Amino acid sequence: MKRYIVFLKQVPLSTKVEIDPVTKTLKRSSALTRTNPDDLHALQTAVNLKKKTGAEIVAVSMGPEMAVEVLRGALQYGADKAVLLSSRAFAGSDTLCTSKSLAAAARKIGDYDLLFFGKMAVDGDTAQVGPQIAEKLHLPQVTYVTDIKKDGNSLIVKRQLEDGYMELKVNTPCLLTCIKELNT
Repeated sequence: MKRYIVFLKQVPLSTKVEIDPVTKTLKRSSALTRTNPDDLHALQTAVNLKKKTGAEIVAVSMGPEMAVEVLRGALQYGADKAVLLSSRAFAGSDTLCTSKSLAAAARKIGDYDLLFFGKMAVDGDTAQVGPQIAEKLHLPQVTYVTDIKKDGNSLIVKRQLEDGYMELKVNTPCLLTCIKELNT
């Protein structure tokens, strides 16, 4: 069976978020939240591919208990299963800690063909977590994806560059970071 894992992050709805004076991290409880917009492009892409391949979609989010709302939205949107990684130990995690935790989740879920991420999270703008996970899982990765076509056990992927596009063939399993142009 084909399996796609889509990683979704709960982010503040606004840039007006309090900072904890002791930990110097966002006080997420002080802000309204939403699903990271770029991650929704990843979810839409997985749902579109699911219609063609019949794959199972597992939505994964790491965050406080309230991040379950992001996963409920993913289930309503077309994901088949949802996994929330939640622990006080994750509070204030940087990209390295986050990528280690999410890579462990992907290993535990197992038997995946594609891992989907949004380009980056609006509350961090680093675009590092997806590529770090690809490294930890020894997967090929393509970032800034604007088009995907199946080609047997491979994909033909169009990738946005600063001055144009690049088309390449990538074997699965692989990791893709999706941008909004993928779902116009």
